[in-house]
Amino acid sequence: MKNECSIVKDLLPLYIEKMVSEDTACFVEEHLKDCTECREICESLKAPAMIDEIAEEKSDPTPLVKLKKKLRRKKIITAGVSVILAAAILLALFAVSVEHFSEWYSQNGSVVEVVTDDGGKISSFVIETEEGKKTGILVTDETYAFSFADGTVADRFWEGELTDAEVSVEYKPYRKTLITGDGEKIKAYEARSINISGFFTGETETLSDGTVTEVWRYHTYDSYVLPDGTPLIYDRTSTGPEYVIVAGVEQFENLAVEVKEKILQYYEAQGLLFNKEKILEMAYNSYLAEEEPAYFKPYSVGQETWLSAANERVLYFETIVWEPIDQQKGTERRIGTAFDRETGELIENTALLACTPEEAIEKIMDITGIEDETLRKEMAEAFAPERLVFSPDGM
Repeated sequence: MKNECSIVKDLLPLYIEKMVSEDTACFVEEHLKDCTECREICESLKAPAMIDEIAEEKSDPTPLVKLKKKLRRKKIITAGVSVILAAAILLALFAVSVEHFSEWYSQNGSVVEVVTDDGGKISSFVIETEEGKKTGILVTDETYAFSFADGTVADRFWEGELTDAEVSVEYKPYRKTLITGDGEKIKAYEARSINISGFFTGETETLSDGTVTEVWRYHTYDSYVLPDGTPLIYDRTSTGPEYVIVAGVEQFENLAVEVKEKILQYYEAQGLLFNKEKILEMAYNSYLAEEEPAYFKPYSVGQETWLSAANERVLYFETIVWEPIDQQKGTERRIGTAFDRETGELIENTALLACTPEEAIEKIMDITGIEDETLRKEMAEAFAPERLVFSPDGM
């Protein structure tokens, strides 16, 4: 009987929790009918608050009581970990979602199709990347367009007049669809901003063999492009509808109106100091001679004028001219010009000297330490007053 009591006492916690088989439950119940001690223990264990107290009173808990407490602890820990993991996953998904849908995306490409509304305003267009991927761009009331290449070109774009352009579009990644003119269904996005990075000016240059190049304008240069899309030259001349004087030691725009007009008239009459047609032909011949046309590099040419020095009487300007020798090399010429600050009239560079030009070149070579007679002779013969360039600290 004593051994049977020990077995029943060990089984009581599992019996109360209904974690024993039907046969074991019958065995425990038969024992409890005849054993007062075990029956009292069973009654006390049925009170939930007493389970832990009885376990604490025992200096040597039974293995089954330990097992029950471990199982309960494990369930609690597992449930807690599951809740924490679920919360972490939800937070991560929320963070990714916020980051994804709050970021503006961009797409670069050439405009290949334009759709206008009944009023002639642009409503959507299609751009194509260099890889041939097409994307639809939808225009809304919040969309704005701009261009660093030409401040007036955005208006032409809105009016649907500018169809040959390269653009960079910012958009939200809310995907929609657009049906192209040929019936193709493509992905489309609502534009936030449209940067017209380059556009066809409408101007062309015809080469000696009749090939026509298109002039495309970008922020810092004009590109002369062959029919196959290959640029022949990059013209970095700072000219547009009117001659541009690049800011220097003073802002040209701050000068008196009549002074500005006189100076601009001089430079507009002077025009370009390089032969663009000759350089185009030279670049075209190099392109034709290239075994792999894809390896051809555009020639670079340009002209820029800036206000290099000034005092209370004279304004000094410097013009820089870049001309190519081949695809890799080029030359640079610098030309100095002076104007009366009060009238804008041209001042000959020789009039700025306190001696004759011949004496001036000799003094300049003495100052720079040139002693070789052959070199001095060559420099004297090459001397030209327009090559005198003035800066705030010297000539």
